[in-house]
Amino acid sequence: MSSDPTGGRFPTALGKKLGLRPGDRLALDHAPAGWSVSDPPENVDIVAGPEPADLIISFYRVADELEQRLPDLARRIFPAGALWVAWPDGLAVTEATSLTGSFAVTPSSSVLWT
Repeated sequence: MSSDPTGGRFPTALGKKLGLRPGDRLALDHAPAGWSVSDPPENVDIVAGPEPADLIISFYRVADELEQRLPDLARRIFPAGALWVAWPDGLAVTEATSLTGSFAVTPSSSVLWT
């Protein structure tokens, strides 16, 4: 089942906004149940586990989890992949003190989910 994780907020298709290209390998790291990219380009492969990926969307509720998982995620996207950090829609960065500090995560550089 696919859902619109953007809630219609982004006029650009999510797959395009994320920078997905045909043939890319996409990993959804700890994605909420039912969450998906509803409009990926053709031939995008969804990969799991420790497989290499061109793009990883990694989901968090607290930044401490990012710090713990970042080394493995970095190995998976090396040398030229991308990592998008996502957190629950409505959770302001200023409300989640563990998401602030050295991470510099902003809504313009993240994917929100509901």
